[in-house]
Amino acid sequence: MSYLRLQLFTFFFLLIIKNGYSQHFTPLINAQRLGIKFNHLPGEYDSTITLKITRPSNTKLSFRNSDSTAIPVKGDTIIIKLNSTSSIYMTASVDGKIIDSAYTGTYIIGKKSSLPIINLHLKRKYFDGDNGILSGYMDYNEHKQIGNVWSKNSIPTFLEYYEDKSFVFGETYRVKPFGGWTLGLREKSLRIYSEKTEGASKIKISPFENKPYLSYKSIVLRTSGSDQGTTRLKDISICSLARDLGLDYQDYRQAVLLINGEYWGIYDIREKINYEYLKYNHGASKDKTQTELLELDGMRNADYRQMTEYLGKDFKKEEAFDSINQKIDVENYIKYIILQIHIQNIDSRGNVRFWKSKSLDDRWRWIFYDSDLGCENSSVGMNYLGKRLSPVQTDWYNPTWSTVILRNLVKNEEIKNYFINQYCLLLGTKLNTDTIKNRIEYFANNIRDEIPNHVNRRNRIYGETVEKWNSRIANFKK
Repeated sequence: MSYLRLQLFTFFFLLIIKNGYSQHFTPLINAQRLGIKFNHLPGEYDSTITLKITRPSNTKLSFRNSDSTAIPVKGDTIIIKLNSTSSIYMTASVDGKIIDSAYTGTYIIGKKSSLPIINLHLKRKYFDGDNGILSGYMDYNEHKQIGNVWSKNSIPTFLEYYEDKSFVFGETYRVKPFGGWTLGLREKSLRIYSEKTEGASKIKISPFENKPYLSYKSIVLRTSGSDQGTTRLKDISICSLARDLGLDYQDYRQAVLLINGEYWGIYDIREKINYEYLKYNHGASKDKTQTELLELDGMRNADYRQMTEYLGKDFKKEEAFDSINQKIDVENYIKYIILQIHIQNIDSRGNVRFWKSKSLDDRWRWIFYDSDLGCENSSVGMNYLGKRLSPVQTDWYNPTWSTVILRNLVKNEEIKNYFINQYCLLLGTKLNTDTIKNRIEYFANNIRDEIPNHVNRRNRIYGETVEKWNSRIANFKK
């Protein structure tokens, strides 16, 4: 084993406890300088390993594992048998002087899949403890949000990223809950982000396979939303269809999440929709006076309200398409709404993102966002197109402010025919039944080897089994 690789893959961190709450990890020293040698580096291993650590005679080491249990050491060679995934923490003293340092490395034992791994080192009591940032639930009877999770507070974390069995990157960031009403469910999605006051300025990983960017200010670790106890892949499967249609979408990568070395299950690494996203995907200015990024009904925004009023004008037949296309990207919206209708995504009423930028062509465009309530058995037989064209509200999910754009567009014969032709074309190609079923199977195959581990996570959160998961994948295809 070369010292260069040891220096790259071994971490020593200064632990700073601030106000009893924050925990920082700052690189301090490397094993080469202390003369400490390891026979195995942190990373993925197929089966049990015996970790051997040798030290100089003037150096004493003490160890603890992920649950803070002390690991006994004897002699100049320390032997630690690792039967399961563990994060190892080490402190050292040289010539009787304590070195204010802690080594941490994660040894991932027996993982079956080829998924990348994110491990978050953090203070568990501040994370998922009784009063941690993830504590809380939704009282659905009273429609009341209870607990800290709804405040979306953050704590420091040290993120390790592993891929192809090896450590890739590690740095200090902040972690906070992510999402809306799904924060009331048993598993919470997380947002990891950089902050100028501590840690790195960027998350220097490139996990996504469809985009070339090498770093991000923020990423999301998503449970698949309300699909978290079902297929665990619905949203990314449908988002991949949005990608095929040329729509804006949050890129994705299926991965495994560990917390202090403890298995937390299959999560999706996702892009965060924000001004940074518009900058690196489109070159749009991050200046909010130049770029507008909206959600929900948008009607509180004067520019958006004026656009919807403009679409309601009576246009001459030969002028309608070109005139409206100056205000919105008609092709973008038509493909966006076709996909939402096709999957019968009732949550597209307000769970929507749209934007425009004066630094570009100042036209409104839509971002495909969150489809975890699409493709439900309860929607089979529903005429969702009819509901999206209804001039009056018939259900909670089609208030008139959510249907006004499509209703106004199809009043114009040319645009109505464009909508129909686009839908027919997509039904035979990118939204073809076989295309969608094969896409679902692609993402299912990515995680199939990992499902036995996933269903057993944290005392079987939803009582899942491999058989139940396979049945739910079949139902999603159906």
